[in-house]
Amino acid sequence: MKLKLLLRDKKSVGWGALGACVYLGIYMWSIGAFREGRQGTYALDIARNWQSMIFRTSAPYVWEPMIRLQLPMFSLVFSPVNLLLGILLGTLVFINLAATINLYRQPKSCRIDAGNKGLLAILPSFLTGFACCVPTFLIPLASISASITVYVIWFRQFLIPLSVLLLLWGSLYSLKRVQKV
Repeated sequence: MKLKLLLRDKKSVGWGALGACVYLGIYMWSIGAFREGRQGTYALDIARNWQSMIFRTSAPYVWEPMIRLQLPMFSLVFSPVNLLLGILLGTLVFINLAATINLYRQPKSCRIDAGNKGLLAILPSFLTGFACCVPTFLIPLASISASITVYVIWFRQFLIPLSVLLLLWGSLYSLKRVQKV
């Protein structure tokens, strides 16, 4: 019910969708899905042995690419499982960001005095990391930084599940506080 209420707020949905798309792009870039392409060509190639490759991993939570989409400036090389994981994380980022923006616009939700609607009113709590509306933009950075340092940090295998859990928790927490704008 709260999700429907949140989806009616066009401003929150717009910013949430933008954040989710940016997150998905950064996530796909961080796992090496974007490659240099040939100028002016379009193509779609699927590996011949895609059935055997679909669940083969090259690193924890990074699956072997089996699809190449050639665009004029670059090519996108990915696995459907990587794309689904990115979409799942992007959806959670969307819900968190949209709920946070919705809550920020409602001063009573965050216990901000109605006269202090500006950024200055939340700056102290934002800087200490304990903002009332959950600083959710930091949570997905764990999975992005883990993807970039895939061969360096052995702890990476725990960061993506941890990101999913924290984003899910943040979404549920924020959705409970969503009110009609």
